[in-house]
Formats: sequence, C-alpha cells, structure tokens
Amino acid sequence: MQPDLDGPAERNSQLYDRNSVRAARAVRRIHPRAPAAVPRPGMRCQAPAEDGSRRGRGGGDGSDGAPGRSTAGGGRGGRRGLSPAATSAPCRTPAAAGLPARGGGGPTLEGSWSVISNEGTGNGARLLIAPITITPTKPILPTHAKGFLWVDALYRSTRALGDVTYLWNTRSACLTGQTLRYWEYLDRTLGDVDYTGHGVHELGELYVRAHAGPAPPFSALRPYAERAERGWVHPASERILREWGRELTTLHVRDPGLFADRPYRLPVGEVIDLLAERDLCLDHRRFGGPVYLDGTRWGMPLRLVVAPDGHANYLLMVLRDLIPRIAEFDHVLLVHDEEIGHDYVLVERILAHLGARTSRLALGRVPIPGVSGSSRSGGWAGTALDELSALCLRHVGPEVYRLGMRIYFINTLKRTAGGPVEARLIRRAMARASALLAGAGHGRHGAGHAGELRRHLTPSGWVDPYRLTCELLARNGRRPSRGLLDEVFL
Repeated sequence: MQPDLDGPAERNSQLYDRNSVRAARAVRRIHPRAPAAVPRPGMRCQAPAEDGSRRGRGGGDGSDGAPGRSTAGGGRGGRRGLSPAATSAPCRTPAAAGLPARGGGGPTLEGSWSVISNEGTGNGARLLIAPITITPTKPILPTHAKGFLWVDALYRSTRALGDVTYLWNTRSACLTGQTLRYWEYLDRTLGDVDYTGHGVHELGELYVRAHAGPAPPFSALRPYAERAERGWVHPASERILREWGRELTTLHVRDPGLFADRPYRLPVGEVIDLLAERDLCLDHRRFGGPVYLDGTRWGMPLRLVVAPDGHANYLLMVLRDLIPRIAEFDHVLLVHDEEIGHDYVLVERILAHLGARTSRLALGRVPIPGVSGSSRSGGWAGTALDELSALCLRHVGPEVYRLGMRIYFINTLKRTAGGPVEARLIRRAMARASALLAGAGHGRHGAGHAGELRRHLTPSGWVDPYRLTCELLARNGRRPSRGLLDEVFL
C-alpha cells in the first residue's frame, strides 16, 4: 500500500495542486481532445476545512474522530462528465441517488437492504461505521485481526448510546485486482477442483504464487469482475470466508456480513456522472482514457479510479456503497489502514462536499517479523489468527482468550503502527485478562453502562475503544463491571 500522505496533503496544498496540473497536462498529451483538468484562471484552491480535531485541521491522523465539514457551494462548474448515452446505465437525477441538489438539502432515501443495525438508547443520532473490507484470499493476519477487534469493540460499545449501523460489503473486496487475479490464477492452474479439502493456509500460499508472476490483462479478469458484480464468490474465497467466520465466532466478534448479499445501489457509470456533474472527477472514457477523482480544490492530486482498460479500483467501490446512504445517517465513520490514509482523506472530502458529516479512524498495520512487503509476498507462518488462537487456547479458557486478544490488539498495540506480534506480550495480555475476569464486579447489562461509555465518546459520537480499554486496565481500585465486559469485550 502507498505511504500515508495525510500530513503533506494538508500542509503543502500548493505542491499537490502543481502535481495535479502536471498530471492533467500529461493526460491531454495522450488524449488531445480531453477537457483541461486545471482550475479556471483566477480560481484558487480552497483552504482545508476546519474539523475541530486536536491537530486543528481536517486530514489529520483521524484518531479523535472529529467530523469533516461540507464545503460551501455546489462546485466550480465549467466541466461536465460523460453524457448519459455513453454510460452503462442512464444517469439518475441527484435526488434519485439520494444526493442534495446544488444549493439544496438531500431527500430521504427509501429503506436499505439488510446491514447490522441497532437502534440503541442514545439521542437518536444515526451512525454508519464503514470499515475497509479485506480480500478473501488468505488467513486472517494480525492486521486484519486488529481491524476486526477494534471495529467490534467500537460497534458494541457505541450501540448502547445511539443508532449504529455496521456496513461490510464483500463485493468490494472481491472486485479488487488482487482478488480477481487470484481467482484467474486458480482456474488457470488448478481448473475445476473441490476446495472444501483445502486448508486456508494452503489457499493463502496459492495467493502468494498468483502474485509472483506478471499480472494478466484485465480482459482475462473481466469475466470474474462481471460475476462478482452480481454477487458471485469463487469457491476458494468462499472456503476462506467460512474459515474466517469460525475464527471470528471463537473470538465472539460479531459477523459483519461475510456472506450477506449487498448489491450496489448505483452502477459505476452513474457514480462517475454524479461526481463529474459536481466537478469531483475527470472522465476520459470517451477518449479511451481513464477516470480520475479530482481533489485539486483541496490541494490534493488527481487519483486514478478507473484504468483505461475499464478496471475500477477499490475507491470507486467505497463511493458506490456510501454515496447513496448519505441521507440516511447523521454521521459516517470511515475505518481504514494508515497506509491508505491519503485515499481516505479524499473520500472524506468528497462525501463532505456531497453533504455528509464524516470522521476517520486510521489503524496502523501490525508488521510480520521478517517480512517487509505486503501479504502478497507471504511469510506469515505462525502469526495468523487461527495459529494464535490454537496457541492461546491450549493454556487459557475461551473467555480469557477473547478478553486477552482485545487487550493485546486494542491496548498493547494501540491505534498506530507498532511492533510485530510477540508471544511474550500476548501471554501478558492473557494474564491481565484472567485477573480482570477474576476480579470483575457483578454489574448487570443495560443502561447502567451508558454513563461509563459516554465518558469515552469522541466528538463524532462513537466510543473510542482504546480509551475504554485503558480505563478497564487502570489501577485505580475500581473493579470492572462483569456486565460491561460481557456487552463489549466478551
């Protein structure tokens, strides 16, 4: 993944603007008929919006959840996207897509399909938690386990205070180039085989082999993308998802909807047209070129989202999921890796421009000892969640394991990137979990925990799992409530 560019994007907007202008000119050299991507003469980039965070500006590390704010006005004008006739589906009006018209408020959308939701006992604020999805191509690795445990604790603690929805769409993970390339490799090398006898680590090794050679052209991946768009999952990935489900059940992590059928409400063409109408993207498909998200008004570079061969990347899938839901929620929390923070700053700005109140939670990756690259290079033996659970459950009971893993991944590793997985620190987390459970009080479930949880609310209305876990471990003579442990951590 790319390095985190949140800081430079905020502190050096002029440099980013120059880079965007250079990129636009390069596109025009390739496609002379393409519209210019540079701002009109006399136009200045807007300053980054204040978001009330501790760093004082939007686009920070996202750790305190301060909301982004919508920019004023409806856009710069002067450029238009692809005509409706050139898209894969007729473009709906902004109101039909649930977006505010220029200068107006957004209408309420009709009911959504099934996602995890809880109406809670708070003040009626509606929060959407939208974590980045994980490609079903390998075991649950430490970074994935950290993400699942942070979001699970955040969801379970916040639902006692308000209306919370947890959105996970496996389609988005299946439509990435990593997954499509994996599926094509399996069918090309193994053919039609029964994957029920394959272990998740064996399938993970095949994923590493799939990325060891040159990438196939998108024409070879297109049939898989078309089937994934309709909800199909390759049998190998289905096998991996079932193993994930077993591990998450052992941890008592709520199923985010690994097998839920959640079709996108907007086709790719409609999303691009809606963004182009508001000058938020550059669409060169009619010239045989790519599509870029355009954040130059915020001093951010152009970001490729559809390649010239037609392959749309993960950012467009994120927007397809979130744009139609803006009117349904009072706040959207974006959870993502620190390494792709620059992409999510752009997503946050686009959603805010369309009327959403947003915040981000950037989680650092957990390095694997001896591995400097991504998971595509392998080397995770001994660190996957199923291996860690087998190691722990030989020595502790299920409840100690569940609480100990949360203490380790939330409190010990913290939010930001830190050291690699260490058995010594996991053993210490299990010992602390055992002591907490032995000394827990007999508090009951329900509204009695609301005051305790409310102390750890961020300005954006969600409970900070790290602060909550720190209080759990504080040596202040207070015993943790067993009811709170059951509701959030067990």
